[in-house]
Amino acid sequence: MEQQDGFGIIDTEPDKASLSPAEQKKLEKAEKSLQKKKDKWKVFVDFLLRHMSIVTTKYVAWEKEEFDQFKQALEKAQRLDDKESTTAAKTYKKLKERSEILATRRYFGECNKIRKYIDLVARLRGLNLIARDFYKSLKKGKMENLENVLNYLQYWKGFTGASFDIGELNPKGVDPNHPGMKYVMWLCLVRTLLNLGQKFLKDASEITEIPLVASSIYVRFNLTEEQSAVCNRLEDILATHVTRATGIQTGFGADKSLNYSGLASSLEVKKRNGVTNSAQLPGENDHLTFELPAEPPKEKKKKKGKKGKKGSAKKKKRK
Repeated sequence: MEQQDGFGIIDTEPDKASLSPAEQKKLEKAEKSLQKKKDKWKVFVDFLLRHMSIVTTKYVAWEKEEFDQFKQALEKAQRLDDKESTTAAKTYKKLKERSEILATRRYFGECNKIRKYIDLVARLRGLNLIARDFYKSLKKGKMENLENVLNYLQYWKGFTGASFDIGELNPKGVDPNHPGMKYVMWLCLVRTLLNLGQKFLKDASEITEIPLVASSIYVRFNLTEEQSAVCNRLEDILATHVTRATGIQTGFGADKSLNYSGLASSLEVKKRNGVTNSAQLPGENDHLTFELPAEPPKEKKKKKGKKGKKGSAKKKKRK
C-alpha cells in the first residue's frame, strides 16, 4: 500500500513480493486474524446502531406524547408516598418504588406512564452491557486509543445505577433551581445517556475502521419508517472518515424514500427567517444534557449482614 505526501510516495506496508515465504505466511496469518476480529466487531457495531435507533425513536415519541402524563403521575405518586411525600424522586430506585405505590393503590394508568420511562432507561442499561462486551473484545484485540471509549462507557454505566442521585448533576443551559427541574432532570438523564452512547459508537467505529451503515440488512430489518429515518440520521451525524470512505453512505441525500418526515412530526423543527432546519435527535448535541462530574458515578456495593453469616454458620453445624 502506498501513500502520497508532500515529497513523494511513501510505502506504508511491506511489498509481499519482497518478503520471504515465511514472512509472507506470517503476514497472511496476521491479516486473517485481524479480519476475524473485525467480523466479530462488526456484529457489535451493527447491533448498537440498530438498537440506539430504536430506543431513540421510542424516547422521541415518549417525550412528545407522554411527558406531561409522566409529570402528573410523579406528582400523584409523591402525594401517596407515606414515607417521603415532600421529596421528589431523584434516583432510579425511588422512581420504581413510586410506580409500585401507584400500582398498589390501583392507579394503573399513571403507573404505566412511569414504567414506560423506566423501560427506556432499562433498554439503555442493556445496551451498555453490550457496549462493555464490545470494549472488552477491543482490549483483548490489543486495539489502541481506547481511553475515550472507556470513559464514555463508565459514565453511561454510572448514570443508569439504581441508587445514583441525579439531583447531584447540573443540567447544561438550564436553571437548576426552576420548579419544573424535578421533572426535566429525567429528560436530561435519557438525553445524556443517548449522547454518551452516540459518542461511544462513533469512536468505536473510528478505532475499528468499521463503518456505520444504516442500509445493512443486519441493521435495518423490521425497522419502522421512523426508526429507519433515525438510523439514517445517526449514521449521518456519527459518520467518520471510515464511514464516508466506504462510498455507500445512506443518509438523507442518498435515500430519498426516507425523507425524515416521520421524525419531523415527532421532533420540534425550528424555523428561522422562514428556513426550516433539520430536526435534531436527542443526544445529538448538549441540549438538555448533564455536565459530567469529575469521576464516573459508581454503584455502591451491598454489604453482607452479620445475620446472613451467622445463619450460614448454624446450617453448617446442623449438617
